[in-house]
Amino acid sequence: MTSRQELVANQQRALTALAGARDDLLRIPGVVKVGVGMKETAGSLTSETVIRVYVEDKRDEAVVPPEEVVPEEIDGVKTDVVQFHPDVDEDDEDRYRPVTGGSQINAAGSNGVGTLGCFAHLVSDNSVVILSNHHVLYDGSAKDGTEIGQPLLSSSCCCTCGDIAVNVHGINHDHLDCAIARLKSGIDHTDRIHEIGAITDIADAVAGENVKKRGRTTGLTTGVVSNLTFDATHTKILEVEVKKNNGNDRFTRPGDSGSALLNDSDEIVGLHKSGNNGDNVPAGSFHSTSIGIQEVLDALDDDGFGISIITGPAGGESALAGLRDSELRRASDPLVLIEARLKTTEEGRTVLRLYARHHREVLGLVNSERQVTLVWHRHHGPEFLAAMARSVKEPGYRIPEEIEGVGRGDALRALASALERHGSTDLRGVLALHAARAIDLAEDCDTVEELVAALPELDSLRQPTGAAAS
Repeated sequence: MTSRQELVANQQRALTALAGARDDLLRIPGVVKVGVGMKETAGSLTSETVIRVYVEDKRDEAVVPPEEVVPEEIDGVKTDVVQFHPDVDEDDEDRYRPVTGGSQINAAGSNGVGTLGCFAHLVSDNSVVILSNHHVLYDGSAKDGTEIGQPLLSSSCCCTCGDIAVNVHGINHDHLDCAIARLKSGIDHTDRIHEIGAITDIADAVAGENVKKRGRTTGLTTGVVSNLTFDATHTKILEVEVKKNNGNDRFTRPGDSGSALLNDSDEIVGLHKSGNNGDNVPAGSFHSTSIGIQEVLDALDDDGFGISIITGPAGGESALAGLRDSELRRASDPLVLIEARLKTTEEGRTVLRLYARHHREVLGLVNSERQVTLVWHRHHGPEFLAAMARSVKEPGYRIPEEIEGVGRGDALRALASALERHGSTDLRGVLALHAARAIDLAEDCDTVEELVAALPELDSLRQPTGAAAS
């Protein structure tokens, strides 16, 4: 058995070798990160210390250009090419049509995101509303009448691609943190929670019972009610505390706010609002807090905005059939079809990765950085974006070459320049590598379909998407 002293010496030798090769390794297409660790064989760790090179996809060395092959060893230290797998907590930023509970939402003009808890009927007019937290639907400068998007909506553009609802009422005081937004006409919804199914009824939480929630950050998780906070009469449940694995694992993460809390019978018992789940919290102390669902309903009713939670049959086959139907209907959504097309090519997959990595930063700069906002509006960014959205929905529609004398290429160049001045180092690097040629293609293509078809011409996009050989 290798002693700790030997492991330390082996690690130091590997680190010394890695120091001189790190930059070269990271320049190899498809390499995600590098480190020093133990070699893996058939999924099991060995006792050999190596330089670990994580790649997006492993490729046959026979088809990899020689300059893109990870060397078998560096300065006498062996390498191990490892398939990269993202952390378990993956943000679900998918666009759901029909709209479903448990999916990501945000308010126009906000950089924050949360979760759509469930659907309800507003008692006063029987309209369909979504239920979530006040700090989700009314984040930033949001107020009554602010539009809500799924998965996102930018207040700086006139495009309504993600627009699903409009804020109606919110409550944020004491232990209460809840809000509703009216679903817009023509927006289809499932009345279900993704990965769970329909809510069967409303109930009070019980200490010690199993509960679950579906949030945009941690997905579907289960836990146990560890504490209930009651009012002075001991009849109303104000807050429900939940722990997962005795507090050793996180039941929720930021972004899960607004999730519906359900028991094993799929009855809704709470509305998740916060958690003690930060990186500085020691394992064993993690817990999440929800508002008792009856307390939420009573508070809204007291303010004159009574709602009736939409329920349905218990899970089982009926719920699964509904989810399958939801996926089939999603496939007819134009943006979902475009996404599917992008996933079929190396260049398209790179576009999707770059979008996932940088779209929130770009949105934040357009909304909050004055110089970027000015460039965006002066060069008719909202109008060009709306035209692109129309081109997605209507493949025959041609994006205008110019709007009020501003060419679409000039608009993109101005925006790219503003983002380079105010963006992060990572964003500036991406723009330096891809922006010029991408803008040229945007000038040459009159529809989104043409632009997607032309992506293989973007040679630079192949650089980050390849993978090193094993």
